[in-house]
Amino acid sequence: MEQDEARVETEEVRTTEYPSQKGYVTQKIIFSPYDIVWYLLSILELLLIFRILLKFVGADPISLFTSSVYTTSDFFALPFSGIISSSIAGKSIMEWSTFVAMAVYWVVIWLIIEFFQLVKPIEAQDMEQTAYS
Repeated sequence: MEQDEARVETEEVRTTEYPSQKGYVTQKIIFSPYDIVWYLLSILELLLIFRILLKFVGADPISLFTSSVYTTSDFFALPFSGIISSSIAGKSIMEWSTFVAMAVYWVVIWLIIEFFQLVKPIEAQDMEQTAYS
C-alpha cells in the first residue's frame, strides 16, 4: 500500500504547474510612422555616403555597383549639384554638394516629423503615461 501512495505522490508532482509557466503574453512590435520615415532617411543618407566615397576614391563608373549607386543617387544629389563646386584631383572627386544634400534632407525630414508631432492629437492613453509629481 505504501508503494502505491509513493507512486501517486510522484504523479502529482509531475502534473503540478509552476507559477512561472503561467501568463505568457505575446507582444507585437509596432513601428510608428516616424520610425519608418527615419529608417528611409537612413537608407537615403547611406546611399549618398556611398556616392561620396566612390567618387572620392575614383571608382570606375562602368562598374555595375558604382553605376547603380550613381544612377540611384543622382535623383537626390543633382538638385544640389551647382551649390558648391566639386574638388577634383586626378580621378578623385569630392562632391561637396552631396554633403549639402544630406544636410538638407536630414533637416527637412526632422522639421516634418517635429511638425506632425506638434499637431498630433493627444489620446487618453498618452495622458495616462504622462505623470506629474
